[in-house]
Amino acid sequence: MTLLEVRGLSVHYGAVQAVHEVDFTVEEGAVVSLLGANGAGKTSTIKAICGAAPYRGSIRFRGRSLPQNAARVRAAGVGHVPEGRHVFGGLTVADNLRLGGWGKRRDRSSEIYQLFPRLAERRRQLAGTLSGGEQQMLAIGRALMGEPDLLLLDEPTLGLAPVLCDEIFDRIRDVSAMGSTLVLVQQHTSRALALADYVLVMRGGRVIARGIPDDFADEEALSAAYLGDEMPHGGLNNLEKT
Repeated sequence: MTLLEVRGLSVHYGAVQAVHEVDFTVEEGAVVSLLGANGAGKTSTIKAICGAAPYRGSIRFRGRSLPQNAARVRAAGVGHVPEGRHVFGGLTVADNLRLGGWGKRRDRSSEIYQLFPRLAERRRQLAGTLSGGEQQMLAIGRALMGEPDLLLLDEPTLGLAPVLCDEIFDRIRDVSAMGSTLVLVQQHTSRALALADYVLVMRGGRVIARGIPDDFADEEALSAAYLGDEMPHGGLNNLEKT
């Protein structure tokens, strides 16, 4: 069942066009990874979906158009873990989680503490004093408190040490195993490919290649897709280029 349908998505920042006529769908329960270099348009695509950036085109969630308003998108069942975490540094871990669950009848904090035991240990600690990895755990936990049907994760391991990257990806894998639908923006391609059911490669605001992770196993072909070059002979032969 199609959960998210994006058609003809374009995002402008003044005279600068960051995303050009992007189309893709996300099936319920799937993990879709958006790959690409810095400036490829990945974050702008995520921001448009979650209502944080104005756009042209169509974004439909469960068959209905999503409003261009972040609070209403969240209420519709879309969670967002932004690049850079953006936790409320002057509030405790527990208070950050409470804000994430604002308006929900069910308190999921015990589930979040089970998923991230380190947050349970630091529940009374100010979020601004946490390590980068702990803040990322908190950002994911805060988004999950809203019980989203779709979770958008924008560079969840940015700036983290490799051991913390592994831990964050393990927890994202756990979230996926619970049946959550995920759209993941990530520059660590090997980790993103290991987790994904479907992959989109973006360059210059456009989707230039798409397919299942096995289609991107050839490093030469994946490099060509990133750079927007011609696909090497025998590489990514069954990918759709757009």
